[in-house]
Amino acid sequence: MAANKNSNKIIFVLCIIIAIQTIYFLSKDSISDNDRQWTEISKQETQDFVVEQKEDDYEEDDQSISYIKVHVAGQVNNPGVIELKAGSRVEDAIIMAGDLTPHGDITHINLAAILQDQDKIYIPSKGEVEAHPEAFGIIRGSETEGSGAGLININKASTQELEQLPGIGPVKARSIVEYREKNGNFTKIDDIINVSGIGEKTFERIKDSITI
Repeated sequence: MAANKNSNKIIFVLCIIIAIQTIYFLSKDSISDNDRQWTEISKQETQDFVVEQKEDDYEEDDQSISYIKVHVAGQVNNPGVIELKAGSRVEDAIIMAGDLTPHGDITHINLAAILQDQDKIYIPSKGEVEAHPEAFGIIRGSETEGSGAGLININKASTQELEQLPGIGPVKARSIVEYREKNGNFTKIDDIINVSGIGEKTFERIKDSITI
């Protein structure tokens, strides 16, 4: 009887030990799962915060960038008004305007000059600089950066560009273009007098503003 009682006690103690170990391991796994879940949540929240912060920084940087508009004319492939970041240089504007044509001459142009809003850049053709040294540069109202104010090339100008000349309206501008199409390019600026409606007085007014 005593032996049976001792056996029962041993079995009872073993059952308790097994039960305690089972509860311990189950609770440990549960805690580990919870820890992993919280760890994953924390990682995701951290990643989301970093992404949002980067987006905010990008938006602030983008808003801080200012832009200017300049007019590029003359010997470039895509003349016209272009938009650039403030602080851009003449070289940047030429590239944005499609780069130089085969006839473009930038020998005397300061490509490193910093541009301002509303600037106009005139790129002369080869040989034009020697004939008219005042015909190229950056035009800033009455001031220039380079050798002088840009001139209007009467062999290439559109009617709209010709109308910028003093005393030249839509009719005379169209007459110049038609004369050019019929007779070929002007060989000297004085030849413009041969255009119907343009006499000596008109020529005197525009001669300092035109080139070929």
